[in-house]
Amino acid sequence: MGIIGKTLRFVGGLALGAGVGAAAAMLLAPQSGEMSTTQLQARVDEILTAGRRASRARESELYAAWEAEMGDAGDTKAKRPANADADDDEVARQREKARTAAQHSQDQAREKAQKELEQAQDEAQKHLDKARAELEKAEKAEKS
Repeated sequence: MGIIGKTLRFVGGLALGAGVGAAAAMLLAPQSGEMSTTQLQARVDEILTAGRRASRARESELYAAWEAEMGDAGDTKAKRPANADADDDEVARQREKARTAAQHSQDQAREKAQKELEQAQDEAQKHLDKARAELEKAEKAEKS
């Protein structure tokens, strides 16, 4: 069996294990199905919202880089000097400028996404702590 076959078997086993684990977790969860569904839906909504934000930010970055590239290239052609080597150098400088601007925007978007991820993790931890406190409270009430 080749490496591809082994990899596919591993991935298949991993997916099967994840599915069985998820099903067991849902069946054995200490909360009602309605509460689990609500929490799962809220988490999925958070993930989708973060994905949409990141998509819009990346789209804006790419559009800005494209405009910078096209605008600078158009200006270069309009002001084209007689010396072709000077033109090539100017175009190269402007392309590098556009790449630098795009990289800067990408870095800012990455930092923003990281902050949003950290906020989402903090919020998830708060929800987890609250759920643990409620579970402990319920366990104490059962013992009484």
